[in-house]
Amino acid sequence: FFFKDTATTEIYTEQIVGSVRCVQETVVRDSILDAREFEWESQLRFYWKPSVNDLEIQQCTGYFSYGYEYQGLNGRLVITPLTDRCVMTLTTALTFKLGGAPAGPAGTGKTETVKDLAKSLALRLSLIHISEPTRLLSISYAVFCLKKK
Repeated sequence: FFFKDTATTEIYTEQIVGSVRCVQETVVRDSILDAREFEWESQLRFYWKPSVNDLEIQQCTGYFSYGYEYQGLNGRLVITPLTDRCVMTLTTALTFKLGGAPAGPAGTGKTETVKDLAKSLALRLSLIHISEPTRLLSISYAVFCLKKK
C-alpha cells in the first residue's frame, strides 16, 4: 500500500503490527504448535492465492474472497472475547450463505462489530435500523432499492 503522507502509513502499519502482536502473543502463550488447533483456526487469517491471483480470508471452516471495498483508515474495534465470538458466529453463518442479527442490550457494540467484520472482509455494508413502528412495506422497499444498485 502506498499513501501520500507518512502519518497515514505509520497509523496503518501500527494497526497491523498491533493485531499481529496480539495473535502472536496468544499463539506463544497457549503453545499452539499445529495449524489445525482451534485457537489458530478461529483467527481471521489472510492468504494470498497465486493460482487465482487473489486474496483469501479464512476462519474456522469459512473461506471468503477479499472484497476490495476500501472503507478508509478509521481505526479498528477493540477485540474482546465477546466480539471474537460474534465475529466467529457471523463468519460461520456467511459460510453457509446465511445472515446474522446480533441481539443484546443497547450500547454493547453489536453494530460496530458487524461494521468491523465487513471492513475486515472489505465488503460493502448497508445497515438498516429497524424499530417497532417500521412497517414491513418500508423494509421491503429499502431492500429492493439496495438490490437494484
